Amino acid sequence: MSKWDRIKQEKAKLEQTETQLSSNTLRLGERERERAILYENAETVLDDLDEEFKQATKLDGQDVAFLFFATALQCVRQYVLTNFEERLSDKEAAKEVKGDKKEKSNRRHRYYQPSLEEVLTNPVPFDTNKQSESIKEATGGVFTGSGRFKHRSTLGHDPILGWIFGTANIATSTLTRWDFQSFHVTTGAVKKKGGAVSMEDQISKRADTGLMLHHTKEKLLNREKDGLKIICASICKEWEHLRSDVKSTEGLPFPLTTMFPELSGKLAEYGIDCQNFLTFGKQVGLSAAINQLIALLHGLVLHLDGQYRTMERAEQEEYCRLHQVKTRKILLYSNVLATSSNIVVTALAEDVKLLDLGGIAVTLWRLVSDTRMMSAIKREFLKNRWAELILNDEEKMKMEELI
Repeated sequence: MSKWDRIKQEKAKLEQTETQLSSNTLRLGERERERAILYENAETVLDDLDEEFKQATKLDGQDVAFLFFATALQCVRQYVLTNFEERLSDKEAAKEVKGDKKEKSNRRHRYYQPSLEEVLTNPVPFDTNKQSESIKEATGGVFTGSGRFKHRSTLGHDPILGWIFGTANIATSTLTRWDFQSFHVTTGAVKKKGGAVSMEDQISKRADTGLMLHHTKEKLLNREKDGLKIICASICKEWEHLRSDVKSTEGLPFPLTTMFPELSGKLAEYGIDCQNFLTFGKQVGLSAAINQLIALLHGLVLHLDGQYRTMERAEQEEYCRLHQVKTRKILLYSNVLATSSNIVVTALAEDVKLLDLGGIAVTLWRLVSDTRMMSAIKREFLKNRWAELILNDEEKMKMEELI
């Protein structure tokens, strides 16, 4: 190739480069003008994007069906499964739990060593409120300072501590007070009105709490003389007794407050006792379970959507996030509707037992958590859409590489 040909070739390359640069400059100028227009009208553009988000997450007919189904389930739960139950008398509660089984005091007392038969046939020892004259003189009254719950301020009546101390009391024919003082329970003659005498359980003398627990441990570990059977029977009787008392009018103290009788009594005056605590927990648990079921079914609908299956992965991810907003709306609206209707029904009926306190707590939690989650998805949606408007394809690729 001659020198002249090489010069012409270089000239052609330079002209081509100049043309390309000119074209890029024009393209960049046009792009900058478009961006300037976007920035000048940013408020309008964001309003349009906000409207796009609203339309994308608007509940359609299928979503509304889920909403009404979820609300119906919550209402059925409120009035059929988790309402506050009527309290029963002690006798009615005992009969409902124990049936026609009769228990009679016949303790042939041996300190800390009742027989298996005695454990099975006698009432639980910590349920007695009778006291021998000698123990009254020595203590001034075992239940003095016991507050509202009186004999149910014993640790055997605590819904949690009772599994330890109540079981040990049954296995050793003892009673342990709220302050961890223990007493022996024996069968003795109790005078009734009119001069009649009956054989009943009564608190006879002090016992050693440490020794009581020691004998219980020996029965469990050494398993001599029906020891393991006695422990198993004691656990069963503790469970049966707690189930009976928790339904009664007097009820049981709020868990772990039995050690503070004045506090447990004051809480009970405001309706905070074991039965109401259990009902509240059941309301919260079933309300949350219904929400989880609805979320699961609504998510399943997404994966059955033919349009969703044909999308690219990036589109699927965004579509899924928008679907999550719909799910949250369904859960939030259904909880608010169910709670609002419950408050109205309770007010009209003037019956506080109809109030769904657990459901109200779940609704308040959803108001906070769902609103926060939907706001986060909306911010991400607006950010991504704004980036799509501002950046060209090459810039997007560079950003994705950086991410």
